Amino acid sequence: RSIMSLPKEYSLVKNTAGQYVVAQKFAQQINTLFTPATLLSEDDFAAIEIKSPVYKLSGELSLLQGETGAIRLFAEQQAQITITAKGGELVVCSYRDYLGSNEVMQKEFPHNYQFKQPCATQAVAFELVVDNGAVELLLADGLLSMTQLYYPQQPNGNLSLSGQGWSQVALATCSHRIN
Repeated sequence: RSIMSLPKEYSLVKNTAGQYVVAQKFAQQINTLFTPATLLSEDDFAAIEIKSPVYKLSGELSLLQGETGAIRLFAEQQAQITITAKGGELVVCSYRDYLGSNEVMQKEFPHNYQFKQPCATQAVAFELVVDNGAVELLLADGLLSMTQLYYPQQPNGNLSLSGQGWSQVALATCSHRIN
C-alpha cells in the first residue's frame, strides 16, 4: 500500500491556550486529483453510495456536549471512527477489525484507540480521504489528524454518517489510487 500518509502542508497556529501548535492540510496537488465535490443531502447520510475506492468527504461537524458523530466505511456493520464532544474536548476513537482468514492478522491487526484535543468551538471542519484501505481524517482545520490502514472486503462499499451535527457534507471521487 505504499506510504500511509498523503502529502500535507503544515503551518503554525495558536491553540485555545495561546500556544503555537502544528496544523495541517492536504497538499493542494492532492485536492486537484478529485472531481468537483457534490453536496450531499442529509437524507443521503445513512447510505452514501461510493462508486470509487478513492474518495474525499468534507464538511462541518457541530457537536454539543455529550453528542457523538460516527463514520462507518466500506459497508461494514460498525463505525470505524467516532467523534464525541466531552468536557471541552473532541474525543476521536478509531476501531479496526480484520475480516480476512489469516490467523496472524486476526490476532494482531484489530485494535481500538482514542485521542483527545481541546476544542473551543462547537463546529469544526473535517476532511476524510479514503484511498482503498488507507484512511486519513483531518478535524478542526488540521489541528487533529488520524491516519489509519484497513483491509476492507469492499473498498468501494457504501459509507454512512450517523449521530448529530453533520452539515455541508460534500463528496468527491478520484479515478485512480493516490497513495
